Amino acid sequence: MDILKKLQTLHQNNRTKAKVYWYYEEDDEDILEAGDDYQAIIRVPFEIDSTLIVLLISLTIFLGLEIIQLNPLNTIK
Repeated sequence: MDILKKLQTLHQNNRTKAKVYWYYEEDDEDILEAGDDYQAIIRVPFEIDSTLIVLLISLTIFLGLEIIQLNPLNTIK
């Protein structure tokens, strides 16, 4: 939540054009619900989707970038 609040502050001060892409596994209702909750709280453009994760991971690997996955339990996978 702290990261989302910082993004919101930066976004509101026009210091970044942040957008949150919230991906969840199709059968994971808890993560979907958490995304809906955050979207209602945080004033940053938000997109919730279960289908683009494979594309995102593939593109990230192709570009040689690191993947950092954050989840509501504040753990890194």
